[in-house]
Amino acid sequence: MKATVAVLWVGWSTALLAGLSADQSCVIEVTQDALQRLVAPQPSREPCEKVWAQLLLHVHYTRKNLTGCQERELASGDPEPSFSDCQQQLENAKLDKLDDQRYHASVLQKKLQLNEWNVRKYQAEAATVRRQLAQEAQQFRGLHRELLFAHVAAGASKQAAKYYHLYLEGQAPGRLLGELVAAVYREGARANDRLANLLDFVRTLAGPRVKLALYELIRAELLKRPRQRHSYLAVIAALDLGRVAFLDAQNGPPVRWYNELMGPALERLQRAVRKGRYGRIVPFATDYPDHFEQVENRISTLETAVWHRTDFDRLVAYPNQLPLVRQRLEAFRMLLQQINRRHKGDYQQRLVKAAGALDECVQFMQRAKTGQTEQDKLVTVKRLFAELNPNHDYDYYLKESQRQQ
Repeated sequence: MKATVAVLWVGWSTALLAGLSADQSCVIEVTQDALQRLVAPQPSREPCEKVWAQLLLHVHYTRKNLTGCQERELASGDPEPSFSDCQQQLENAKLDKLDDQRYHASVLQKKLQLNEWNVRKYQAEAATVRRQLAQEAQQFRGLHRELLFAHVAAGASKQAAKYYHLYLEGQAPGRLLGELVAAVYREGARANDRLANLLDFVRTLAGPRVKLALYELIRAELLKRPRQRHSYLAVIAALDLGRVAFLDAQNGPPVRWYNELMGPALERLQRAVRKGRYGRIVPFATDYPDHFEQVENRISTLETAVWHRTDFDRLVAYPNQLPLVRQRLEAFRMLLQQINRRHKGDYQQRLVKAAGALDECVQFMQRAKTGQTEQDKLVTVKRLFAELNPNHDYDYYLKESQRQQ
């Protein structure tokens, strides 16, 4: 009975839910237990009619909920995009991308323009700085040139050499050498001092080429000025030139310049010894002892014919005019050697005068408190007195000199 009622109610309910007529309904047989499980998962003892009513109510609300959900979905949901919509979206995306690119390109372009402007600004500033530095460098170069000439003229050779290199900055000297030589003769009254200072400056320079160039210019000026050409300055110039000229056997012209300067100047100094004009020699020996000692024997050594024509009193007085003990002793040695070589029979009176002059030198040595080297040299000079007559030594001739006074 319960099963039959369930069947009838199912048919009617189904027709009602589906909106069908009674003759279109279908009959479905469902047991009460199955019907109960459609309503609730747990078994119940409710009557079949109540279970069926609960099922209908449940189906009604379920359908109502589903219908509402579908209506809301249809009302609020976006329609599926069409191909044209996708194409438009793609075009819009491309346009947006292009806009972004144009914006970033514009920003970069502005930055580049700003950087270019800064670069041009910095380049202009750098060019200005370079011009200023060049002007200052030129001013400093001119100052270095003035300081070079001033220090050469003053005899400050080491400082002059520093400014010489600062002025040249590694470049070839060019006309500077001629200008240095020409500056010597701007003041005629000081030409000798300026020439001596220039020669001292040349000795500080390195390299034979520059030195030879300067010595050639100096030689040309000396040849135009006889007084300087015949002075000890020409001897100094020749000696300095010789240190460079004789380094190379191929230096033909420099060797000729040496002979052109040394010959006439040395002959004039020898004449000063013969004439008793010691004022030409003493400054040489005093101010340039190293140079003097290179030629002192050539100055005091005379040709035989000239020796015999020369007043011996002037010759024997010469050694004691020299400023240094070693110079005096060397002059006495050369004097005694020439007496021994050129006077084999009439030497007595000459040795007497030489002994008296040497005694004056001994007294000078005692005042100067000389060392052992000078004492040994004195012993060597005294031995020369006994060379012609071993029985008569220095003391013998000194006694004769003292007796004759």
